[in-house]
Amino acid sequence: RHGVRRQRQMCIRDRREVDFERALDPATTPGGQWLLVQAMIAAAMADGHIDAGEHERLFTQVDKLDLSTQEKSSLYDELRQPRTVDELASLIHDQQTAIEVYAAALLAIDETRPEGSAYLAKLAARLGLPPALVDSVHEQSALSIGSAA
Repeated sequence: RHGVRRQRQMCIRDRREVDFERALDPATTPGGQWLLVQAMIAAAMADGHIDAGEHERLFTQVDKLDLSTQEKSSLYDELRQPRTVDELASLIHDQQTAIEVYAAALLAIDETRPEGSAYLAKLAARLGLPPALVDSVHEQSALSIGSAA
């Protein structure tokens, strides 16, 4: 237990925390917005369909992004054939982007469902995110959602 706490503190000290508004801000993720959309769609489709809550969370976040006309037109294609975890992971080349992609997926998915939690576990493993860092992202997500309510 102390090891996990120490890892979490190290993550916080290393400033690897995720600011959820910043992760989806066009100014801080230039060119990476479409990757975040792909991550959200793939997560929402983890159980084979997008339910009403996932749809609302997904499109609320998409509306905040400054997507190009081409990206907007590709949105429905992506909904029909979302990326796999391996396809997403192959597009990510640094830990900060991995954290942002994981955070985007977390925003879109219903993590209380078994399929959702299994998808997130697989995504975290494929992205090489340490468990303490994943825990930190979940804690920040809860705080972000709680403060938005």
